Amino acid sequence: MIETTVEKLDLRSMHPFERHDKIFEVWNGLKAGRTLEITNDHDPKPLRYQFQAEYPNTFEWEYKQQGPKDWVVQIKKVACPGNIDQKSRIKEVFRKLHSGGDISAIKNEAKQALKGIGPTEMAALEQELIKEGMSRDEIMKLCDVHLEVMAENLQTDQIIPEQGHPIHTMMEEHKVILGYLDKLEKIIAMAKNNGTIDGVRRRIADLGHIAHHLVEAEKHYQREEEVIFPMLEKYGITEPPEIMKLEHVELRKRKKSLYEITQNPPDNYEKFLKGLEDAGEYIVRELAKHIFKEDNILYQAALKTFKPEDWAEIKKKCDKIGYCCFTPHYQHIN
Repeated sequence: MIETTVEKLDLRSMHPFERHDKIFEVWNGLKAGRTLEITNDHDPKPLRYQFQAEYPNTFEWEYKQQGPKDWVVQIKKVACPGNIDQKSRIKEVFRKLHSGGDISAIKNEAKQALKGIGPTEMAALEQELIKEGMSRDEIMKLCDVHLEVMAENLQTDQIIPEQGHPIHTMMEEHKVILGYLDKLEKIIAMAKNNGTIDGVRRRIADLGHIAHHLVEAEKHYQREEEVIFPMLEKYGITEPPEIMKLEHVELRKRKKSLYEITQNPPDNYEKFLKGLEDAGEYIVRELAKHIFKEDNILYQAALKTFKPEDWAEIKKKCDKIGYCCFTPHYQHIN
């Protein structure tokens, strides 16, 4: 008996919420060289985008019928030469990082291992590594090196949402926050070079303004944690949101400390400077990286995964939670 190389799946009789899981259940069970043929009642173009994000260079897409009533698409699983054991290579690289090897040499090796990994695929890889025993601290190191790799080719596969889109709003808020981080970094440098508490008092008000707005970003975090992250988890992307939430916890502590310093600055210059450095330098460094990861990994995974009806629901929930005092005005419209 000859085994067919085509696995057929008719989606027309399925509920919309069942289709996604069924497609990928069948796809993940296919061997290289076999084909998944789906029949649908509309053009599955969003599915193609998701395959491009989650399974780059591992499939061939061919329309067999394009409407007007039914669409038939064949998706062939192809081998990915040189990338078969990529997960093992990545794990080995980060074992070397963890053991304290030559950072520059290891990063070059990591760039090769992570080459071609997109944001959604990276999210899936993180989940696999967590399940296999890698700690979230180690995953955070993985993310940081991945950011350096991505920074070289950020524009190749990036989706830019339209004005008024929930992710566009969050990215615009990020731009404002980055502006505050730039000001904070300059004030810290000035405080280090001044030498006395009296010499920096004139900048305490500026520092307080920055700290206030960083604390006021809570609505931004709330929209992520209560709306965006749960939707990612609904689609099986669970570990990246968990890592972001852990980072939120630590950033909240540091922002609170920074705000308290501005409200009750100590008379002792060394004590003031140490508090400013401990809170401020951490915020400048880690919040900037956090924003980069969200803009270029987490948000991109959401943009490539969520459906139009998901975004309509997300917009309503975001509007209900509300926005930051510094959110661009036009985002409050709609």
